Amino acid sequence: MHTDNLRAALLITLAMVCFTSNDAFVKLLGQYVTWQQALLLRSLAALLFLTLLSPFLGGVATPARLWALARRGRVRLRVAFEACGLSLWVLALVNMPLSGAIAVNQLLPVFLMLGGMLAYGERPGPQRSAAALVSVLGVAMVVRPGAETLQIHALLAMLATACMAARDVVTRGIAREVSPVHVALLSTLAIIGIASALVWLSEEWRPLGLRALGAAAGSGAALCLAFVLVIRGAQMGEVSFIAPFRYAALVWGMVLAWAVFGEAPDGWSLLGAVVIIASGVYLMLRERRAGARAATIPDGATGGGVPPGPKPG
Repeated sequence: MHTDNLRAALLITLAMVCFTSNDAFVKLLGQYVTWQQALLLRSLAALLFLTLLSPFLGGVATPARLWALARRGRVRLRVAFEACGLSLWVLALVNMPLSGAIAVNQLLPVFLMLGGMLAYGERPGPQRSAAALVSVLGVAMVVRPGAETLQIHALLAMLATACMAARDVVTRGIAREVSPVHVALLSTLAIIGIASALVWLSEEWRPLGLRALGAAAGSGAALCLAFVLVIRGAQMGEVSFIAPFRYAALVWGMVLAWAVFGEAPDGWSLLGAVVIIASGVYLMLRERRAGARAATIPDGATGGGVPPGPKPG
């Protein structure tokens, strides 16, 4: 299990690098075309790679299979959140610094906690709530919105992250035998429909050069590779062990922002990144310890529901 966890950690780290690279390609694409075109081209590239990938992860995605999947209520709700979240994310991503957008996306665990409270009646304790507030503070250190346009796009990135969290909360109720590749294909088809309508309404289509097409292809390839890596990593390792390695996305995002877009991080950004990672890792380690303690307490150890008395001494 120890070796499996180490391999899973490596796979998750590589998956986060690919996810962040996908975001960088999308932002690069936004320099050559409108954000509506960027959304459409990114989705078309993802559709191509996911179609090639589906025979190896869940079987060939025939129209009959996708139609049967689309008839499930939870799947439709997940697709709706995915389409809304990604559309808002691309709009924010092409209009704000890459490092800031990725920092805002680190609020996903906070929104997931809120989603668990609303959907499943979960009640976080004071330590979980405090860690969530600290991570929000860390995001504020990185983003530090000053101009009104930056503030608007930061809010859009936050709303996109909330939609992604809602998507993940809904996914929890989808049967495990459903192929995640097929669900991703269904979501991608829905996003292509939305993006096509947005392009048509904007009445603007910029000519596509080799750089734009290359950025779109890179986005699709990075996204699908990340998808495979994160599935394999989740299958191989313990959730509590591999979860902290997801914060590699924030570190790699800052590296890409500096190397590709010239966004040199200042002291506040670096401090904010440390705060975000520290609060997230603390929360995950605490959950792991709590799970380990729960596993060591046998059923009925409290004597039929009577709470144990105080320890002597």
